[in-house]
Amino acid sequence: IEALADVTDSANVAAAGALMDSEVTNLNFVKTLTKGISDGNVLTANDTVADNDFLRINGTEVEGLSVAEVLTALNVEAGADVTDTTNVTAAISTWAGTTNITTLGTIGTGTWNGTTIAVNKGGTGATSLTDGGILLGNGTNAITALAQSTTAGEVLKINSSGDGLEWGAGQADLSTSVGLGTSVSSGSVIRVGNYSAGINLNFSSNNLHINGNIPTTSGQVIKYDGTNIKWDTIADVDVSASTDIGTTAQSMVGVGTASYGLNLNFSSSNLHINGNTPSSAGQYLGYNGSVVDWVGGGEVKGLALAGKTYNSIDFGTVLTLGPKSFTSSGLTQQFITSYEPPTGWTQVEITFHFTVYNELINTDFDIELELAGSPLSNSERYKQKFRNVSGNQCVEYTKTFLVQSGDISWSSGKTISLNFTTGSGTYYLFTTSTATYSTSTVQYPIVSIEPTF
Repeated sequence: IEALADVTDSANVAAAGALMDSEVTNLNFVKTLTKGISDGNVLTANDTVADNDFLRINGTEVEGLSVAEVLTALNVEAGADVTDTTNVTAAISTWAGTTNITTLGTIGTGTWNGTTIAVNKGGTGATSLTDGGILLGNGTNAITALAQSTTAGEVLKINSSGDGLEWGAGQADLSTSVGLGTSVSSGSVIRVGNYSAGINLNFSSNNLHINGNIPTTSGQVIKYDGTNIKWDTIADVDVSASTDIGTTAQSMVGVGTASYGLNLNFSSSNLHINGNTPSSAGQYLGYNGSVVDWVGGGEVKGLALAGKTYNSIDFGTVLTLGPKSFTSSGLTQQFITSYEPPTGWTQVEITFHFTVYNELINTDFDIELELAGSPLSNSERYKQKFRNVSGNQCVEYTKTFLVQSGDISWSSGKTISLNFTTGSGTYYLFTTSTATYSTSTVQYPIVSIEPTF
């Protein structure tokens, strides 16, 4: 050291192999360093550390271990075979394990004491399942078990909500002998098929058993005998709905028997003959020259007009009206409100029987037939003059008119009337005197109609 050297001179300090205080940037850190094995300590080696040693913390310092010492510490023999079962078992028998294992191979033995494995991790998410149940998935939720049915014959089917399974009497392939509905309670209904789809029953020699019975005679049908459903003859079948009987028959269709009549009951729907129903009162079944049909518009013959009220002839509620009369001004008296002859008619015979009372002697009166309120063509055919030779007498008259098809178009119902006229005096109809109608004086007229066709 030179005499009077300046220890604050950086050149002198550097030459001496030292550092200026200003050159150490972490001087305070260096001043606070402590040896030990805690965070921030400086590790120091003890006196046993030698070259090629393996370092191990001994509690306060670093110590050196030779290879033999390391094998002893790990409980591994020198030159041990790591594929040897005994060596591996001995090495890990006291190992407590780690939380960092992410990959495993096959676990062969042992007891699982971990938490429940979730569905999204390949597990069931369940800790217990119903004995004998059917496992049902539920998204990522735990698998559930549908308990087995306790009723014989039930099948697994979609529930009524369409979102799950249930046990019940469902559609099944009945490919062998089964008891379908054998345990159904009384009064219940066994559903087969549905309202929009039919059910196809295929039978051959075994036939269809109804209450243990099969058909024994050709043509038998299933019907109710008042007690049971059974196979029986088609006689007296209750056809209570729209049916097609004999629509494909190639021969005569028999209805009823020779010894019993056929009872037909109809109301507003009427009896359809070749698709036609009666269209007016009094029509009857007849042959119109082509087919059987409803024809005519009233009784064929013997259409009697009797009683207190018939059509437009009103004798009063209790026979208290004054008698009908006519003079030179005439009277048109309607006898029939509506009549239509059968199709294809050529002549209609109309016969009137009526009484007239007159007080005068040697007078005449005339009648003329009118249909629908009008005379017919060839009107002379439909007129008649009567002469009264005595007075104060009731005289009965009968007149028949033969209406020809060429004199009128008659294809619908028409009124039938007589027009009465006289040259003098007054005539009184349907009575034996000029007094008010009574049970002792009224004389009811009679009309009969007979068509020819």
